Amino acid sequence: MNTISSLLFMIINSSLENDVNYHIAYQILNSNNCIQNMTLSMLAKNAHTSITSVNKFCKMLGFKNFAELKFALLTRNKARLEQIDFHIRQTDENEILQTIALLSTSQFNIEEFKQSVDHTVEMIKKSNKVIILGACFPEALSLHFQEDMLMMGKFIYGKPLKQSIDLNDEKSDTLILIISITGRIQNYFKHSFLEVCQHFDNIIMMSSSIENVDQHSIQEFIQIPLKEDNENGNVIILETLRYIKYKYYQKYVGGQ
Repeated sequence: MNTISSLLFMIINSSLENDVNYHIAYQILNSNNCIQNMTLSMLAKNAHTSITSVNKFCKMLGFKNFAELKFALLTRNKARLEQIDFHIRQTDENEILQTIALLSTSQFNIEEFKQSVDHTVEMIKKSNKVIILGACFPEALSLHFQEDMLMMGKFIYGKPLKQSIDLNDEKSDTLILIISITGRIQNYFKHSFLEVCQHFDNIIMMSSSIENVDQHSIQEFIQIPLKEDNENGNVIILETLRYIKYKYYQKYVGGQ
């Protein structure tokens, strides 16, 4: 993986408070498509901090200054996109689907799964912002997905779950991708989960169960074909995210 982007994603995905490091990392990732034109002063202004704080942040990541960090990002972004192109072209769509089917412990309807992913890809494309919600480990499994989608022009990131789901500052048109193998997220966060469903216009849920969820609030449901919570679910999540990435690349990046 692209080490710099991975570090930046880890900072924003794990920040329980939106401190100065969060804002700097967020602005760098959010400006990835135009990072070449960003200056030190522009970054400090956008992150609502000082040039001194940005320089300290760069040194924390092992760089002398922002210019060195930016050069490394530009160089590695180009290399990473070439790697993605190579890997996608070597990917067999049916192999991903067969892997999920092999790991399934409940019925896996391939056609419904493909339709759900196609709709998910369209929703991601149309969205200005995508946030992933989930327990720490399932959300962490999406790190590679987040980084590769960034290289393809889509900034997708996770928000850590605390005692409640805190998305009060987000606009209602933000796309929310909820990853919950068991579907118990709505039980653990009953009140705030309901608020999310009522506030946001675009919600995708990836889970083995959608019971007790107001299905009118979920615009797309990607079935994780499991009867119980087990380690296979983690692999299915990875394969599902890989399939979403593959379909997105084929439709919007690399073409046929």
